[in-house]
Amino acid sequence: MRIVLYKKENNKEVKDFILHNLEEIFNSPAKGLNDLDNINKNFQLFLIAKENSKIMGTIGIKKEGNCARISRMYVDRLHRGAGIGKILIKKALEYCKWKFNRVFLTTYERMGSAGFYEKMGFKIFKKEKDIIENCVAYSTFCPQFSNGQLQKQRATSHAVIHIWMEMIFNKKEQQRV
Repeated sequence: MRIVLYKKENNKEVKDFILHNLEEIFNSPAKGLNDLDNINKNFQLFLIAKENSKIMGTIGIKKEGNCARISRMYVDRLHRGAGIGKILIKKALEYCKWKFNRVFLTTYERMGSAGFYEKMGFKIFKKEKDIIENCVAYSTFCPQFSNGQLQKQRATSHAVIHIWMEMIFNKKEQQRV
């Protein structure tokens, strides 16, 4: 596997990969992907994990004020747990450490990724309830259908817990290294 920088000719492949992952996670058509229309403009850094020309994972860094925001981190479902996410996040953090004092990200409680981010050094600083409107929900994600069966249900809306996490870099420590 190799980690490569995003190139404009990768746009359709990257967008399709992210759409597929979002639809798999939320079980409904993905919305709000305008940032993927011009990745070079909307991201400070965008990395792609590839194996044999197939995208295995993505991660992007956006500048928000004086902070970095990790965005669009996805790993192919069949390759989760193989260390791809860890490699991507480490590469992104290497970049962020020298450009920003703080990096943050958001995730959803039901995705189960907060523990991964905590192991990578992130701390939770806010949790809030979000309402997801008009989606197709599966019991593995939607709190309304948590009986463990993978039943497809139409939900007019349902609540999810949105988790905000951050990492603050100590610039004095970096200067000593």
